[in-house]
Amino acid sequence: MQSKTLKKKINHTYLLITTALFIVLLISPTIATAGFGIGFSPVLSESMRPSFSAGDLQITKLEPVKEIVVGDIILVRDEESFATFSHRIALKEFNAGNYLITLKGDSNPTKDRAKVIIPAGINVPKVIGKVPEIGTYVNSLSGSTAKKTLIGSMFVLIGLNSFRFANRVRNNKKEK
Repeated sequence: MQSKTLKKKINHTYLLITTALFIVLLISPTIATAGFGIGFSPVLSESMRPSFSAGDLQITKLEPVKEIVVGDIILVRDEESFATFSHRIALKEFNAGNYLITLKGDSNPTKDRAKVIIPAGINVPKVIGKVPEIGTYVNSLSGSTAKKTLIGSMFVLIGLNSFRFANRVRNNKKEK
């Protein structure tokens, strides 16, 4: 009898831990971004090899544009495709309240044609690190179907925990 109770407690603990991990998985990027200016961006191409490979996950931190320097890697959004990419700063100029930034991918033979215009006082995402080969998974989890699946799984786990807790309370009342 006691082994059956112990087994139920272990299963309940496992379910609680799984639910907590799902919740942390879902909210940690939001907390990192909102609270600390930390962001995550998957690398989609090989333009920054050898620094970054397609499939890596870049970790970024928001920095004032005036503090970034030549040699830093920043994330920018392409005005035409709205795709986000990272390149290294090759040249930084200040003109009429704006910074004009010329970028270059490490493996590209030439600098990017278009200059990025960033108004003074704006924060930009500066790449501060990477997690190799996990960007592909993060990219697939960032889709709406994956988010709905994760959120649905979280609600199922919370529901199971609630049901098990209510059932345990009811059984404890019956035993008394």
